[in-house]
Amino acid sequence: DMYGDRAVPPEDILIPDWHNNPLFFGAYSNWPIGISKTTYQNLDAPVGRLYMAGEACSPNYSGYLHGAMESGELTARNLYKCMEEGDCEQVPPYGYGYNQTECVVHR
Repeated sequence: DMYGDRAVPPEDILIPDWHNNPLFFGAYSNWPIGISKTTYQNLDAPVGRLYMAGEACSPNYSGYLHGAMESGELTARNLYKCMEEGDCEQVPPYGYGYNQTECVVHR
């Protein structure tokens, strides 16, 4: 009895059905063979004060729980370094591996 007599039994339980949820449809990342390190750098790069993490950001375990954990730990370390030490990642204006002419918006 981890909580002793104060613990109350659950009133309900939620079992998510990701395959039928219109927001997810059972989604997970599935990168093609030959995906570049640059793609992961851009996906994982902070956008202003918004830091990214998740299994899709892991080059080693993409699509798996281990990837989410690896990515989350790395993002937490990077965020800590930025907040506590002022050592924040400086993402190039057009992302990693791109130059200005490749990212021009055509009107």
